[in-house]
Amino acid sequence: MSREIKFRVWNGTHMLAWGWLLDMGHPLRCLQSPIKPQWTLMQYIGLNDKDGQEIYEGDLASHPVYPELFVVRFINSGFGMCSQGVDMIESTIAPQVCGIVGNIYENPELGA
Repeated sequence: MSREIKFRVWNGTHMLAWGWLLDMGHPLRCLQSPIKPQWTLMQYIGLNDKDGQEIYEGDLASHPVYPELFVVRFINSGFGMCSQGVDMIESTIAPQVCGIVGNIYENPELGA
């Protein structure tokens, strides 16, 4: 399975998108300086939610079958969604029914 490789960065106050990283010149430069050790790099998982929004590591997702929110994480060599007591691997995420409601950095109050 081939997918587009994209990243975004949480710098502690702002989410920096893939376009900003590419504007620095060479795409691999995003893995060198100005990325600071306290910044968090998040990868696009290659799927979009029910509204067409790209899903990244650290996103908070709702699922119609479960009342709690899920956090998108890298699990056992693939992406998945985790919540208390329930883990779903990439093949069971069903992005066509999931909705991204925020992320763990900009929306910690959602507390997934």
